[in-house]
Amino acid sequence: MYGRDASCPYLVAKTDAHTDDPSGGRRWARLAGAALVTAAVLGAAVLGWRWHRNIPVRQVVVDGAARAAPDSLKALARVDTGQALYRLRPRRVADRAERHPWVRKAGVSRHADGTLRIAVTERTPAALVWQDGEAAYYLDAAGYPLPVAPDSSATAFDVPLVRGLAESFQPLSPTEHDALRRLLTALEKRADARALVSEIRTTADGDDSSQALQLRTVPPAGRARSAEVHLSTGAFPDKLRRLVAFWQQAVKEQPRTAFHEIDLRFDGQIVARQDSLAPASPLDS
Repeated sequence: MYGRDASCPYLVAKTDAHTDDPSGGRRWARLAGAALVTAAVLGAAVLGWRWHRNIPVRQVVVDGAARAAPDSLKALARVDTGQALYRLRPRRVADRAERHPWVRKAGVSRHADGTLRIAVTERTPAALVWQDGEAAYYLDAAGYPLPVAPDSSATAFDVPLVRGLAESFQPLSPTEHDALRRLLTALEKRADARALVSEIRTTADGDDSSQALQLRTVPPAGRARSAEVHLSTGAFPDKLRRLVAFWQQAVKEQPRTAFHEIDLRFDGQIVARQDSLAPASPLDS
């Protein structure tokens, strides 16, 4: 630092370069404040996460169950109140619920109020297996067996009967009758064909095949007798299409004709056995 020299008026004292900068202090204060806020937020997040992880299960709710008893689904899920809700694995719980024969699909959601919700989609019966003169079990369109509730009527679902199937009820395992599975799948896609079928028979159809199938139709309007339909073992979508067309163009258009057999085993052909009905008597008019 230099003092002022009277002999040299142009020389002045040099100021100190390390004086305080007010703007720099404010910047540091802002940074410190931001750090404190961040630490507080992170601390709250950690505490919230710990609290969230430890929320207990307060109730288990089942949605969508009509045939599967909710209590049986809860038992399969194996979730007890008091367990840590967010430590449960939803997919694992859903897999357990799907072990119920009536459940096709299950989904599990967790809620902050302590509710574990199991939403199920049930299987839909496509046929009723008839054994020893009584209803044994249902089959869905994929061939999976569904139990008949002891306290329910076997006529709860308007589905065809399956006769001749000797398999016992095996939950979660589809029928081993491959042709029957494929026919049920084809019928699911044709409501017009389903409306014509009253029975499915798994009896061999004269072609040395244990997989051969026959149908029995509903009686046509105004006629007491139904028709036997020979399908054999495959090409069911095409055969059902031909059956519906024949029903519309021949059976319904000939009310005085009784069709006893309709044979669809031959490609591109329909062979039918029929009889003419007696003319209506005066008492019938």
